[in-house]
Amino acid sequence: EEILIWPLGGLAFVQPGASFTSRFWTPAAGPISNLILFLATLPAVLYHGAPAGTFHLIYVPNLELVPSTLLLDFLILICSLNLKLTVLNLLPIYPLDGSQMATEVAARYHPREIARQGALWFSLFLCIVMTLIGAMLNRPELGRNMMPLIYLGFTLMVFGMYEFLMHAQRRALGDWMGSQDDTFLGYDFSKGYAAFDEEDESPSAAEVKRQQEIEAKRQREEQEREEIRQRVDELLEKVHQGGLDSLSDAERQFLRLASKKYPSRG
Repeated sequence: EEILIWPLGGLAFVQPGASFTSRFWTPAAGPISNLILFLATLPAVLYHGAPAGTFHLIYVPNLELVPSTLLLDFLILICSLNLKLTVLNLLPIYPLDGSQMATEVAARYHPREIARQGALWFSLFLCIVMTLIGAMLNRPELGRNMMPLIYLGFTLMVFGMYEFLMHAQRRALGDWMGSQDDTFLGYDFSKGYAAFDEEDESPSAAEVKRQQEIEAKRQREEQEREEIRQRVDELLEKVHQGGLDSLSDAERQFLRLASKKYPSRG
């Protein structure tokens, strides 16, 4: 497995199943694990008294970390950080887990590409709101330092803009959803076999067989195109998470062949 040490997400790249349950609960495992760690350390923190800032969503508590209280300070730090990570990861902002969860919910009612694009737009909107709120509330002279919120909003906005660039790359490699019409070799198959000869009410057996063969070939090519498109999306998602170096030579070759076989139509 490929391992990624990243404080805002999981430790391993995973390929969820095709079901909604798998695609939703796989990213949900991130904030759930943070919540479990928070609840596990909460009793000890409350028993000994939580210092100021422990349950603040932006700041961490000011701990001395001296040998006599090192264990307790460590538990307080774990409790405080995992509370913040639980809330943060539930935000529907790319690339946090909440964004993937929101995308899967939206994909139940809309095509996946539209759901992903809508979730990304909403993510950028929240980043702008977060940054603006931080800027308006930032008053260091009054003891309100909101620079961490401003930095967080700006950083997540950069990730969102990067995803837009990757989306453009996906279209360059071949965005076949909606780009194919019902025509093939000059015939309009939206009308069925009548596309060949609308005036002929009783085609011969040879003509019917030929039409069936053409239709079967069209369906095979459409199925192949859809399978390649899905594989391209999986590889691009892998590039999003681990960069181009995460692709094997065979996967890179597959992307090159796919871009040549099905170039973008604009």
